[in-house]
Amino acid sequence: ERLRLAFLTIPDAIALNRLSDGLYIDINQGFTTLTGYTQTDILGKSSLDINIWKASEDRDKLLKMLAEKGHVTNMEAPFVRKNGEIGIGLMSARVLQIENEAVILSITKDFTDMRKAEEKRKELENHLQQTQKMEAIGTLAGGIAHDFNNILSGMFGYSQLVELHIDNPEKVAKYIGQIMNGANRATDLTRQILTFSRQEEYQKQPFRIYLEIKEALKLLRSSIPATIEMKTRLNSQALVLADPIKIHQVVMNLCTNAYHAMK
Repeated sequence: ERLRLAFLTIPDAIALNRLSDGLYIDINQGFTTLTGYTQTDILGKSSLDINIWKASEDRDKLLKMLAEKGHVTNMEAPFVRKNGEIGIGLMSARVLQIENEAVILSITKDFTDMRKAEEKRKELENHLQQTQKMEAIGTLAGGIAHDFNNILSGMFGYSQLVELHIDNPEKVAKYIGQIMNGANRATDLTRQILTFSRQEEYQKQPFRIYLEIKEALKLLRSSIPATIEMKTRLNSQALVLADPIKIHQVVMNLCTNAYHAMK
């Protein structure tokens, strides 16, 4: 009687389903509160009959885990309420023997509000990170413009030399090589800017972290006043597993903050 009372009054959704065919044997009031389905709606039916799973593969995953381990703990799965709304459930389940019959006892917590709050927090966090990156880009703009001006001046100068020595193939080839070098430096600078400002999901991969740090410092050097000295001690060439774009941004943010903190 005590167990029955607990079953009925626990606020989480509790259900008993036959393992053999998945038919509901019993549900508590918490199940009705969470899903909108009453005992009259679902007893003698299966979860597939009432189409409560948002994705049927989640049911297959649950049954597979029960078959392998005999229990499931905190499996997150979306479900469809009786009114058609989508909720997020955090399910725990175990296979029990009741009157010599295998029965699935499942307990589902309503995770919908927590999931929405977490997604909102991530959205705000991503927005803040992007704002910080753009602020840092603003700080770097002066140095970047200076770098581009130097590159373009060189390319313009060598283009004029090509015109002056158009009849000397050897000199023309040399000057065109210098123009190509300038174009490559401009491309590299543009790539660094885009790398720093882009907004992507984390993509971990093995890479040599010192190379990414050197790239970031090269971009920083052009924007930080010459009165500030930059010293590097990159002694390790070890591989790390991380997102190189994020590492680049971390170095840029730390150094930009340090520059702002200086007199």
